[in-house]
Amino acid sequence: MPELKDLLGIIAGIVSVVSAWIAYKAKVREATAKSARRGLVIGIDDPITSVRPWKVNHVKWVVISCNLLVIILMIGLYIALDDFFMLALGGPAAISTVLALLTFRFLRTTPPSRVMKTARIVLGVGTAQALQHALAAVRATGTVVARLDPDALTIEGRIPMSFWKNPSLINARVRALSNERSEVEISSDAILPSVLFDFGINGRNVRRVVEHLLGAPGNA
Repeated sequence: MPELKDLLGIIAGIVSVVSAWIAYKAKVREATAKSARRGLVIGIDDPITSVRPWKVNHVKWVVISCNLLVIILMIGLYIALDDFFMLALGGPAAISTVLALLTFRFLRTTPPSRVMKTARIVLGVGTAQALQHALAAVRATGTVVARLDPDALTIEGRIPMSFWKNPSLINARVRALSNERSEVEISSDAILPSVLFDFGINGRNVRRVVEHLLGAPGNA
């Protein structure tokens, strides 16, 4: 039986490891942001990183098909065994099928989801420079950039899934307001369009990008 001081030592060791890991990740994000600002990135096209939302239409039909299969199986057992109990077991499957139909009728199956968050910030620089600032801010939040289009002035990326957070799709779009003023629009959306609650994840993603942009030269 370990003593109290041994348990406290184990807990302190775990806390130290976790704190060191968090500090390391913060330094990596900061270094990534600085390196992005130092260099001029012309374009990015990463086919490995997917920025397409997950499709839920197929999930709907899988759920409904499984429930219908259970109903048919229960009816078949009732006919074969002449046991009303078997027929009664099909009731929950029938209710589940109806609920699935109603649920997927009102849930969104195509983006944007109901939890998408968007913010806009105006920078006192041209569009090319604003695009570089947006790229640095997006990368500093841990986003894996899949595409950067210098002609369309857009950035598409994805925050990968981890033990602490769900995957999110990050998009940034730059618009010219004048020769020396640009608007950057940042949006964060769930990768699953049917999500109804995100516990503030997308809002925090957008806020972190905006905070990095507020530190960019020429912000307004």
